[in-house]
Amino acid sequence: MAEVAISDTGVGISTTDIDKIFDCFQQVGQSVNDRPQGTGLGLSISKGIVEQLGGKIWVESEIGEGRTFYFTVPVSSRESIG
Repeated sequence: MAEVAISDTGVGISTTDIDKIFDCFQQVGQSVNDRPQGTGLGLSISKGIVEQLGGKIWVESEIGEGRTFYFTVPVSSRESIG
């Protein structure tokens, strides 16, 4: 499996919201002002793609410490022909 990690230094995600962010149409934030714009489908679609490929996606975060999204996908080894 290949593992990819993407981190930021933003406001982070509360532990109560982490379980929701991969659901369709979910956006999290402390107030109307810090909510992202969009439909709330990006992480749900990403989860579907990663799981369809046989991988896993998750996030680790603390308020005020940013967040790190991880995903894994299977990789195959190719043998040289010749």
